[in-house]
Amino acid sequence: MLLGLSLSQKVLSQPFSIPRFLQSTDVTGIAVKTKTSPPDDSILAVAPKEMNIEFPTPVRLVKLTLRKEERDWVDINFRYSPTNSKIYEWSLPVLSPAPYYTADWAILSANDRLIRGSFS
Repeated sequence: MLLGLSLSQKVLSQPFSIPRFLQSTDVTGIAVKTKTSPPDDSILAVAPKEMNIEFPTPVRLVKLTLRKEERDWVDINFRYSPTNSKIYEWSLPVLSPAPYYTADWAILSANDRLIRGSFS
């Protein structure tokens, strides 16, 4: 007998699962299927006046930020709305010249899984 168990006793175990904080940011494929305007990695002659994100399924957008290459944040007046949607659109302020801008977003999918993505 080891540690109070006989070798003939059955021991139940839980299946191994990776904690959520160690999982990749998108196991659903939503980020790959998401369309953006301006498109990811695009080079623009003029700054865009608006930004659009189209998800493959209705989601709740919980975060949207815009920043320059050196983490200078741009106020885009994002406010969380609990309404699900496939398409989100924002008018942008006048953007100063910069090598690139990055938009970071986070959504809650239909099963309340947090998914993050970005485009530059």
